[in-house]
Amino acid sequence: MLRLHLVTTAEKQHVTRSAAESQMLHGTALLQRLVGPWAGPDRVVCADSYVASVEAALSLKASGLRFIGMVKTAHRRVPLSSRAARELEARGDWVTMVHDDATGSPDLMAVLWVDRDRRHLVATSSSTRLGTPCERLRWREQEGGTERVAVSVRQPEVAEIYYGCCAQIDRLNRCGQDDLKLEHKLRTHEWSQQVNISLLGVCIVDAWLLHSGARGAAALKQSEFYENLAGDLIDNSFDSVGWRPREGVAAGEGGGGGTGAGEEALALAYGVGVHLKPTTKRRLDQSGGVLLD
Repeated sequence: MLRLHLVTTAEKQHVTRSAAESQMLHGTALLQRLVGPWAGPDRVVCADSYVASVEAALSLKASGLRFIGMVKTAHRRVPLSSRAARELEARGDWVTMVHDDATGSPDLMAVLWVDRDRRHLVATSSSTRLGTPCERLRWREQEGGTERVAVSVRQPEVAEIYYGCCAQIDRLNRCGQDDLKLEHKLRTHEWSQQVNISLLGVCIVDAWLLHSGARGAAALKQSEFYENLAGDLIDNSFDSVGWRPREGVAAGEGGGGGTGAGEEALALAYGVGVHLKPTTKRRLDQSGGVLLD
């Protein structure tokens, strides 16, 4: 996570928006705040439907950033009606409409791609050349019964780039909301606590993804991992103060180095080894220096 912007109430957002942002859509203004420090280097910004729009694509292009976004609600200037009338034969088909600038060069494209449902993409980057097909496991009726089989779906290059980035966010949301269900178990109507719960869920799910990626298919199930993680967090020694005896100091009877009763004598009665004591009082000497008690 490079930047975080909290969207609270509409009143607070209205107060904090600048004069230039007040002329933009809410998603465009939010996107400009998030990616502002990276404006200019010709990077590609992949945005979900919360902030994606034609206005957002053109606004980032003016800042030197390329854009690929999934359009759902903010569909102003998107040719939805003309593309909705197009009949696509099978999953993996797509159709494209391109907008040319004043010089006749294409500066914006709208892509309709069919997977399980219709996906509307707006982009100022990439192309609609055939990309790497995506593989998914789906239930299918076979001769021996119902089985999960790998289904290959064709996709354009622009969809491949978008889902290669944003699919990881969808995966994390599914693990956090559907599997962990942290927001259902800790219900609250206070926005600050909702933010903390969401960030906690991100940390827990990231721990699961790291564990499953390191251990492979033989790793624990999510529910088992979450139970073990909760148990270790509840019964832990994170706040305890430990000590370690210095080697070669202990000596037994006769002054010879060794182990045994001499090492046991190093353990202090109150269970805490040599440690620093915080300074609570400070005094100044005649020259203005600090004398520590």
